[in-house]
Parts: sequence; C-alpha cells; structure tokens
Amino acid sequence: MNNDPRIDTTISHYRITSRLGGGAMGIVYKAEDLKLKRTVALKFLSSALLTDDETKTRFMNEARAASALDHPRIGTIFEIEETEDGEMFIAMAYYDGKTLKQKMEEEELAPEDAIQNVRQIANGLSEAHKQDIVHRDVKPANIIITSDGFVKIVDFGIAKLGGSTRLTKAGTTMGTPAYMSPEQARGEEADSRSDIWSLGVIFYELLAGQLPFKGRDEMSVLFNIVNTPADFDAEASAIIPAEIKAILEKALAKKREDRYSDIDSMLDDLLRAAPPQQITTDQIATIVQPARLGHQEEKPRSPAGGYYGPASKGKNKRRKVILATAGLIAAVGLIAASLLRKNDPDNIGFIKVESNPPGAEVLLDNKPTGARSPALLGPFQEGSYALTLALTGYDSASQTITLANNDTISSSFELNTLTLVSDLNLGSTPPGAAIFLDGMDTGLVTPALLEAVVAGNHEVRLEKTGFQTVSKTMSAAPKQVADWTPKLTKLVPARKKTRTLTERSQKKEKIPQMGTLVVDSQPEGAEIFIDEVATAEVTPAAFPELAVGQHSVRLARAGYNDVSTQIEIEPQKEAKVAVQLAPKEKGQLTVIAMKLEGGAEVSSVANILVNGNQLGQTPISFSLEEGEYTVEAKLFGYVPKEPEQKVMVRSGQRTTLKFQFTRTN
Repeated sequence: MNNDPRIDTTISHYRITSRLGGGAMGIVYKAEDLKLKRTVALKFLSSALLTDDETKTRFMNEARAASALDHPRIGTIFEIEETEDGEMFIAMAYYDGKTLKQKMEEEELAPEDAIQNVRQIANGLSEAHKQDIVHRDVKPANIIITSDGFVKIVDFGIAKLGGSTRLTKAGTTMGTPAYMSPEQARGEEADSRSDIWSLGVIFYELLAGQLPFKGRDEMSVLFNIVNTPADFDAEASAIIPAEIKAILEKALAKKREDRYSDIDSMLDDLLRAAPPQQITTDQIATIVQPARLGHQEEKPRSPAGGYYGPASKGKNKRRKVILATAGLIAAVGLIAASLLRKNDPDNIGFIKVESNPPGAEVLLDNKPTGARSPALLGPFQEGSYALTLALTGYDSASQTITLANNDTISSSFELNTLTLVSDLNLGSTPPGAAIFLDGMDTGLVTPALLEAVVAGNHEVRLEKTGFQTVSKTMSAAPKQVADWTPKLTKLVPARKKTRTLTERSQKKEKIPQMGTLVVDSQPEGAEIFIDEVATAEVTPAAFPELAVGQHSVRLARAGYNDVSTQIEIEPQKEAKVAVQLAPKEKGQLTVIAMKLEGGAEVSSVANILVNGNQLGQTPISFSLEEGEYTVEAKLFGYVPKEPEQKVMVRSGQRTTLKFQFTRTN
C-alpha cells in the first residue's frame, strides 16, 4: 500500500500519479499537467538544500539558466514553482525510459553502445558549456536513456545547491562521490572540465564494467580520486583499446589544466581514435555477437554490492569471458566507433512522427516511407524535408521539417475528418459573368470550374454589366460535378412609352420632349446606372434621348466608392455629370502570435502567410482591399491551435487575428 501523502494530490496545475524515485537532492514524481494535458516529471527539492531566501534565489537563477537550454540531449525544464508550504519543485519533461544507472545494473552494454552513449552525453554537455552552464553532478543516475535509445541529461544546476562536494558534519557528501572530480572532492568550485572528468569516469565504467577509483567507503573513494591514478589494471587495459585509453587518461587527469580544455576536443579525439574501416554492418554484428553472449551469462548486478566494494562473482565471470577475447574486443571498440561515425544520432538527424488518430501513412518528400504513425524516421542528413501524413477518412496534413546536426525533431499531427467536396462547372451565354458563391465574390468569371466546394446546397449568382442578374440554388453532391449555364437577358433602359401620331392626334397629346445626358468620371471606366437600371455603358458616355425630367445617376467602379447624384434633363438641352471617384479606404488586418509556456501566453514571432504568400512575421499589420482572406501562421517547434483562419476585411475597419501555439512534444 502506498503511503506517500503526495500521491493522488494536485499541486498548482499538476496531479501527482506516482513516485519515480528519490535521493539526497529530492524526490521525483510522475504527474499530469492539467492545463496542457501532458505527462511531466516533478522534482521536489530536499528541504535541507533550501535553508534560506538567498539559497532559494540562487537556485531559481541557476534553474532558469538551465531551462533556457534547448538541445535534443538535454532534458527540458518547463517551470520552477513553490508550493504554499514553501516547498520548491521543478516541472520537467517526462521521458519513457531508464536511467543509465538502471541499464548498467540490468545489463552489460556492448562497446558500441557505450561509445554511442558517451557521444550523446558529450554533445549535450557541449551545448550547456557554450551557454556557460556547468552540470556539476554528471553521473549515470542523471542520464536518461529513452525507449528510442536517445540520451537526455537531467538535473542541471541542482548539485550546486548542496555546494556539490562540501563535506557535511557527519563526514558524507552531497551527491555520488565516485563521479566527482578532484577539485570537487577538495571543496573547490566546479567548471566545465569537472564535467569532462565525470564523463570520463562514466566512459571507463561502461567499457571496463568497474569504476576507476574504488574504496571501502565514501571517504576512501574521495581520497583515491584526489591522490591515486586511475585503476587501469591488467584486466581493464586488456579490455580498453589503447586509443580509447589515451582519451580516458586525459579526461581523468588530476589537474584541470592537464585535461581537455573543452569537451569538443574530447569528441574529436574519440573520432580520430576510430578511423573508418571497410566493413559492413552485418560483419560488425557478427564480430560483436560473442562478447554479447558473454554478457548474457552474467546475472544482474546486485544492489548490495554497490560501487565501492570488491567486484561480485558475476562480474569476475564476465571479465574472464572478455579477457579470453581481449584482442577481439579491442578490434570491436575501433570498428564500433567507425560505425558510429556513420550512424551516430549526434551526427545526423531523426524525425519522430505522431498523429491523432494514429496509423497514418508517412510520406517524406511525397514518397512513401513504409512507416505509419507513430514512427521514428531516420537517420537523415541535415536539411529540409516535406512530411505528409495520409489516413483513410481524414484530410491529409503536411509540415516542412528542417533538421540540423544533433536534431531529433518531434512532429505531431492532428488529423481532421475528411471533408467531402464536389465541383461546380459554371458558364453563361454570353460568357464573362462574375461568379458569386454564397454571397461572396469568387473573383472568377464564366466559364469557370469551382473545385473542392464543400458538398451541400450553395447559392450561385451571376452578374454581368448590361444583363439581368441570375441566381440559383445548386446542390453539390460529394465527388460529383454540378453544371449550370444560363442564358442572360440583356437590360434595356426604361423609357416612357411613345404613341403613334394617330394616337397623339386622337388624344391631342404633345410629342414628349427629350434631352441629352453626358456622363464622365475620373478615373474613367465606371459603370453607369440611370434610375438604378444598368445602362451597359461605362464612362465616358452620352445618352442623347433621355426623357425630360429628374433622373438619378450612379457610378460604380471596383476599388472606388460609388457616387450617386440627381440630374434635371431639359428639352433639347445637354446635361453633364462629371465626378471624381474616391478610392475605397483599405481595411487594416493585425496578426499576433502567442505561445503557451507554463500555462501562460507569451508573445512570439511567427511567419505569416496571406492567401499563400508569406508577408512577414508577427506582430504585423497589413492594409488590404475589402474582401475575404486566408491567413496561416507557422512557428518552428510549435503547433498552432488553428493552422489557418479565414477573415473578412472591411473597408476602413481594423481586424485582429490571434494564433495560439503549443510546443511539439
């Protein structure tokens, strides 16, 4: 029965579900982020570490600096919080996998796996050191190996809370002494070369199956770290190739100035120590297999044996098996490193693809990969790749992924239920009529094919100057083509009926008097409406037989405001209408982007596309003609809540669009 009081409780917006582990620095729990609906790891720091406000402030600054690290080999920190009771905790990404310590206790890692893990750890530390951040507690328990085989370094900066290496009154240390550098064991401040030492210890242990510095207790281990050389005994020397041993000796130099000046130099030596060999992957597997069989015979390492006492019988048995093939293992170390040069995930990139729902076919650059989501694709060289997911019954979705060296990019797709569409084939006699669909101007004229129209009923209207407007409700069946080609009726300006001379004589009426109207505009080309009837004429134009009396005249031109006026026509006289058309005021569209970080919105810079054309980055404002526009926003590493939005821009009005982004997991 679980008696941990934190289980099944909610702290801030996290619901704690289980305990993952704990130590001197604190306890780690698995929890659900109730805001963002994701699984996280919460680390509650030991109250012994946070003794005063100054220490808390120092820790907050250190943790914030570590949270800024963005690298595929470094565990992501979401936020640092404090409970109502004053407890400090860190919300971190949860990774499905095991710590390197657990894997070392459960199985013996093959030499190529050891080198690959060290390369990945070193790449993560390199990024941190470039940001002037030192881990100070690099050890197998702080290295997570995910289920996909990728390294994640966790707990950056936490070791500094306990002074990292200072002895307590009881004569013990904060952390694990076996991986501490000599300067840390002496109580001195750690720097990047201290992390190099710790990685050297891990590398030695992975290859030799034992620590380079041992002792009866913690104090004797610390003494040996400071005063005695690494324990390269005959058995370890036989296991570790000479080229790799030289790297370890430099990484484990007692004086900082004798070690590698930076971790990239250590990586370079590791590559030079294993030049490319003309050997296939199948040959590598054949050579490595005997050593793996030897490893399988050993029982899991006993927790009671610890890291400080003599080796267990099982470990001695393993070392005898390896010694029997020492020359073979030395060759395997070089060959495996050569294979790593070609296939190491820290020299190339991977793409992790997920979708909701899963099971979508994955296409890369429009070519089938044979994989279905969720899937891990790769390895790839750096560059841009077009990723497309297709699933029966759902709209396909695409993203452009840009990979750089060391990248493992996660791409998540939310697939939408397939929208059934049809086509509308529209014409007119005569052609050239403007097409309106559901009240919106399509910008097309007859004849035209309207493709991918959502299935259902639609109101179609055709307008042509000088002809009567016609409309029809068309039914668009899924995956069918609906046709309509009406005959347009020409408009005739309304005039008063004239009678024959006989009729006039009989009724003794006078012959109606006519006048002339001349209409002009700047700019020219405006449509002319007289008494709200289209005349089929555009400016400039003359109407020589217009009935005497008052008439309304309206001019209309695309992109300009309509102008209406009243004019009096007198018998046998010419009346003139000349107007200056004013351009329509453009509408203003403002677009902003916000990303969700720790449950709060943070302004961000996203690329904006309007009707498929990239126009800039947020925040941004555009002046646009009145009409409907499709706006898209893209932010690398994030997924928009709405991939695109349709907006109607009105003349003289300001419209604001907001895009929300969440980080891809």
